[in-house]
Amino acid sequence: MPDISLYDHSRTAAGIAACLSDYHSPDTGNDHAIRDRTAEKFRLLAGDLSGIQRALFAFAPGRSKGVAKTLRARSFLLSLVSEAALELALSRLEAHPTQVFMNAGGRFLVLLPNVPRLVPALHDVRHVVEQGCRARFGGRLTLNLDWNVTLCGNDFYGKRFRAILETVRERSEQAKKRKLSAVLMENDRWNDSGAFVLSERYARYQREGTCESCGQEPAEPATPEDDGMRVGADCRNLRRIGRKLPDDSALVWDTRNADLTFFGDAVGIKLVSRTGLHGVGERIEEINAPNGTFPCRFMATHVPRLEAGKSPGLERPGSDEETASLKLGDPLPFDVIAEQALRADTSDDGQDSVRGMADLGILKGDVDFLGRIFSDGMGEDFSISRYATLSRMLDLFFRGYLETVTTHDFPNTYTVYAGGDDLLLITDWENALALADRLACDFRAYVCDNPNLTLSIGLAVTKPHFPIRLGANQAEDCLQASKDAGRDRLTVFGETVTWQVFREKLEPYFRFLDRNVQSGEFGTAFLYRLLYYHRMHRELQAGKVERAVYRSRLSYDLKRNIEKRDAAGRVTNQAVLDELYRLFDLRTSDAALMDHLAIPLHWALYRNRQGG
Repeated sequence: MPDISLYDHSRTAAGIAACLSDYHSPDTGNDHAIRDRTAEKFRLLAGDLSGIQRALFAFAPGRSKGVAKTLRARSFLLSLVSEAALELALSRLEAHPTQVFMNAGGRFLVLLPNVPRLVPALHDVRHVVEQGCRARFGGRLTLNLDWNVTLCGNDFYGKRFRAILETVRERSEQAKKRKLSAVLMENDRWNDSGAFVLSERYARYQREGTCESCGQEPAEPATPEDDGMRVGADCRNLRRIGRKLPDDSALVWDTRNADLTFFGDAVGIKLVSRTGLHGVGERIEEINAPNGTFPCRFMATHVPRLEAGKSPGLERPGSDEETASLKLGDPLPFDVIAEQALRADTSDDGQDSVRGMADLGILKGDVDFLGRIFSDGMGEDFSISRYATLSRMLDLFFRGYLETVTTHDFPNTYTVYAGGDDLLLITDWENALALADRLACDFRAYVCDNPNLTLSIGLAVTKPHFPIRLGANQAEDCLQASKDAGRDRLTVFGETVTWQVFREKLEPYFRFLDRNVQSGEFGTAFLYRLLYYHRMHRELQAGKVERAVYRSRLSYDLKRNIEKRDAAGRVTNQAVLDELYRLFDLRTSDAALMDHLAIPLHWALYRNRQGG
């Protein structure tokens, strides 16, 4: 059944062939043994990175300066931990890259031959990986490995393969409950050799103090590039990488002179300009290369930067020191990103002013029911190659297509991470609303309008100096609200709404409100009153029947404050009134609009706030 690409089929077949070649050594292989599909010839190595968000937002409490310089690089570092573990495993297990049939979102699955010689090597890989995670991240981030699931040739199809993957998932969950056990335990007993105490690191804390950027690692002696902060070696290195990452660069896997090393110095990478690639390193992957010479690695790495001839934002008094010290190519601080929602205006007295709210929009989204899609979505046709195709194509949308969208159409977007089936983006609040809608539309087109593959998004609006970690938690809560309400939804401004209602009713109504505020038909004070009537409507829905009085109050409000008549007594703004009657008139009322009126109201209020 040619319903997947020839590439995925061929790659998976090559991985299976590589395993069979190792399993059937020349002295034991024979025709009968090779044809036997009941022998458990295969083993699955599963890796699962946990603690990503906790490690990603490991910043000192209350620290906002310099966050934009390190956050993207920190995300880049964390995204490569599982990649580095794969590199280490393939090398020490003498496995071929085609044996990796899933690698996305911090998870991977590797098909291995079920031969005794690999078990000690697997234990060695786990010990090296866990020792590296313990030393670098102090237990905040761990890569959990499990290889206890074996399978035979008949297990690669339909229900049997689905059952195998469910067992792998269960084993991975068990591995999460035994984090770092390879370095903290020995023979199923707690290790008494000081494995729980990082003595050398503690001595450096005592001597140098704590890094002011992350509050986690020991500080290093200050240098001019530290912006007057006492930072640790990792944070300083991350700042360097953050400046290099979005450039015309490639990943070079090479431990010599590496920009980043993993698990001690077992694996290393360099970031190199594509102009100087030839003859460099062991393996090269160009980042987002259009027509490159080497293999392309799609990565969502876009961050807004200070460009030549462009001001970082509106010239406003009180700009902070970080903004004033920006150099060409530096990532824009979050307060500058937030200010892109402002626009120049002229106040009533003729003075130059600004309009809008300088707030951030933190956008978190992921694919709905993904576990069920992988387990049940392909029915009896479920197979290892179809699993690999679905995983790779989802990852391609979040790593590859998202980068194109943000770079060309939403350049004021800071990509914290994107890959697998989820994303976390930071931009100005108004840009975030448009970006959320665009991604939901494009994802539906990407999956050919399949109603079972949908995207839910949560959007938190915060002040630019509000801790990013807490803002991300708010976005996570909003995303969960979208999931709990039925999925395929957006949650913003405390309201959860389907994408269809958002596009067909709420966004057009925002345009109506915004247009009439700017034309002077009514002011923001009326919008605040509408917000009050909306709350009364919600209380009426909750059973407070006395709140039905909002309809008569709103009618009176329109007659007294909004309706306009000419000298002959004729109404001159009937079209405006008709739109407002939709909120309460029982003959023309729009229930979905009134239910979620808070979204267009907050949108219009934020956009038209005087003075920024």
